Amino acid sequence: MNRAAAAVIIALVAGLMLHLGAFVFEAVVAIDEARAKGIPAGLLRPRTLWPFPDVEVRELGRRVATILVPEMNLGQMAHEVEWAVGGACRVVPFSRVDGLPVRPGQILELVEREARTGAGVSA
Repeated sequence: MNRAAAAVIIALVAGLMLHLGAFVFEAVVAIDEARAKGIPAGLLRPRTLWPFPDVEVRELGRRVATILVPEMNLGQMAHEVEWAVGGACRVVPFSRVDGLPVRPGQILELVEREARTGAGVSA
C-alpha cells in the first residue's frame, strides 16, 4: 500500500458497548462512499481497547499517510493513536460530545478534506 495514497478511518470500539456497533456501520458506509469517489480508505476495528493495540496501530502508521479517528468523546483515543504511531503519519481526530452520533457524511467530509489538502490521501 502506498503511504501517500491511503487514509485509514479508525473506529475504536469496545465490543461490550452495543450502541457503538452502529458507529462502525457508519464508518463502513463512509469508507464505501470514499472508495466510490476514488479515495483509498480502510478501517481498523480492534476487538478490544485494553490492552491498546499499539503494535498494530504503529505498523499501520508506517503504511499510511493519515489516520482519522472519529470518536464520541473528547479525543482520548486520538491521543492513544498519536502515541502509538510516534509521528510516523498524520493523526486527525474528530470528536463529538453533544450526544449525537457521528454520521457517514461527516466522516466522508473529513476524508475528502484530507484528500484535497494533500495532507493525507490523494484522490
